[in-house]
Amino acid sequence: MENIFQKIIYSIIILPLIGVLIYSIKEPEKSYLFGRRWQYKNDDLEPREGLVKLNKILSIIFLIVIIIGYLAFLLL
Repeated sequence: MENIFQKIIYSIIILPLIGVLIYSIKEPEKSYLFGRRWQYKNDDLEPREGLVKLNKILSIIFLIVIIIGYLAFLLL
């Protein structure tokens, strides 16, 4: 019974994180600027292309790692 509660709590924590990573893969520029817009004066914000690619690649890597860890936890 205790194991079921652990899986439910883990799912509640992990599923929104997976959603954020998917959003970060689909919209890398917006996700990079999230929380950083206050640092700039003008509204014409464009991060460098390298930062956008790095953000997308890291999001894909973390998504794969989290899904593998999530599935391993559920199957144990």
